[in-house]
Amino acid sequence: MTVVATGAGRVRGTSTNGVHAFRGIPYAQPPVGLLRFAAPVPHEPWDGVLDAHEFGPPPPQPMRLTSSDEWLTVNVWTPDIGAAGLPVMVWLYGGRFTTGASDDIRRATGLARRMVTEFGFSEKLGPLRYADNEEEVFLGHSVTQRKNVSDATARVIDEEIRRIVDEGERTAREILTGHLDELHALAKGLLEYETLSADEIRRLIKGERIVRDTSTPAPSEESRPGRRSSVPPSGRPSGLEPEPQPGN
Repeated sequence: MTVVATGAGRVRGTSTNGVHAFRGIPYAQPPVGLLRFAAPVPHEPWDGVLDAHEFGPPPPQPMRLTSSDEWLTVNVWTPDIGAAGLPVMVWLYGGRFTTGASDDIRRATGLARRMVTEFGFSEKLGPLRYADNEEEVFLGHSVTQRKNVSDATARVIDEEIRRIVDEGERTAREILTGHLDELHALAKGLLEYETLSADEIRRLIKGERIVRDTSTPAPSEESRPGRRSSVPPSGRPSGLEPEPQPGN
């Protein structure tokens, strides 16, 4: 067992074939509550020696639960814990993104392409529809390809897509920067209440406080007029008795 000192406390790792490994070292406080969308805050120091034998819990992902909020951890491998000046490789894991920044970029690029090739939003290309190049694939390999646009036209399409996306990003930054106080107010409101109504959003933008009446519980879906749940309520329906089953 190998014990080293960090800025937050001592950790105990493992050694295998001359390589020292320290897994699941917390480097920031759990991102819960007001820290959910804030910059990482250094982890509080701990007493004693922290066992760093196993990887930390994974962050929340679709269709996968995590066992703890303590998922801001780092894993370190080194051939020599006392050496200095060794080359360092940093790997930031990503995974298969379905939402978030990756999906935003995919959607923005796809919409900009349709604006250029289908909706006529490019003055350079005019109100024409440009089909994508097509190819036939057999056993995982492209066997034939049909070009619907020339190389020069394809280059202009790419340039126009880039222009629209860049202009949209600049506009979004200007809007957010010009209304930074309102953005922070909405972020704090969402951290506190999770969901906001249109009236509550307007109140926060005006700098007013949200006042919710917590003494009266909100009506359930079943009690709202004109709305019925597709899932039957739990318990025995009123006025109905279970039918006798064979053998009972």
